[in-house]
Amino acid sequence: GRVGARLWLDSAGFHLRRAVVEDEQEVIELRFGEVGLGEMGVAGRPFPETWSMRHNGRESTSRLSEPATANSDAFDNPGIRPRAVFTAEGSAFVDVETGKGQKGHHFVHPQIDGYTAGWFLVDSGASDLVIDREIADRIGMPILREVSPGVTLRQGQMLRLGRLTIVNPIFIARDLSGLTGPEGRERAGILGFPLFQSAVVAIDYPKDRIALHDPASYRLPAGGDWAPMVVDARPSIEARIDADYTGRFVVDTGKSARISFRSTFAARHRLLDKRALDLTPTETFYGDTFEYRSRLEAVQFAGFRIRDPLFHAKIPGTYNSAGSYDGLIGRGLLETFTVVFDYRNERIGFIR
Repeated sequence: GRVGARLWLDSAGFHLRRAVVEDEQEVIELRFGEVGLGEMGVAGRPFPETWSMRHNGRESTSRLSEPATANSDAFDNPGIRPRAVFTAEGSAFVDVETGKGQKGHHFVHPQIDGYTAGWFLVDSGASDLVIDREIADRIGMPILREVSPGVTLRQGQMLRLGRLTIVNPIFIARDLSGLTGPEGRERAGILGFPLFQSAVVAIDYPKDRIALHDPASYRLPAGGDWAPMVVDARPSIEARIDADYTGRFVVDTGKSARISFRSTFAARHRLLDKRALDLTPTETFYGDTFEYRSRLEAVQFAGFRIRDPLFHAKIPGTYNSAGSYDGLIGRGLLETFTVVFDYRNERIGFIR
């Protein structure tokens, strides 16, 4: 089966610094030291000289002690480093449509390599830019490497959305034909972490509007306050559940549920005890599954308190999109706010 994994790369050379592999039962963490070249590298490419592994409370450290040889093709550069460019002309707002199958989710229409590629879901819970494989082939987007059967890493030339241009974007290309888009149209792709890292993204849920702002000059409107946010491929904030339990939750614009808990978090705090429960279907990137559903007394985050919200809890052993976090906050809790994501300064604004 699948397990979640997160990677941290340094911004200078795309060298691997940290990896976390996790499932419902355990977490394995790897940390990598400085890289070496030549005799301490692989086929003349950078490679960590030391690395440590932490597992089940134990930590071990290893060192590369002799030259290694390998097929250099396995260590090709992952692509040209993307960069973001803003223009001062035009509106910060971009054209938006909402989905039918995932009502309320926001889809936008970027230009990719000079083509109008289709509708892309704006998803803060996604760690990549994703494009449908057939569209990538039609555009002629070069393949950097195969990630897994039917899934490839592609090098784009340009992604343009409103005043934002991402030069040299890197995409994951895979079959998206089973995923919903705006009514009557298929989904062409997903805009995840690279979009949110490139711009201050303001999603006005009540008016179904999205604006992209230059991080260098953006100021939060009057009436709004910043709250701290941790960004490590996905944005997370602290939330208090029923005035008793605190956890860290991904703010996931691609999630329908109001709030969803990891099964381990729900079990640890006995959130399913003495509550009327039902099973409800839920859509994930890897297919449909079921979750428990009931109600909380309240959820508190960023100075706001929401009473009597529905919550979802994962069934133990099913795919866990929350990874190592305690759960996800989705559109159901966000729909009364304008939510402003500022990844570069690791802060988030909620405006009513």
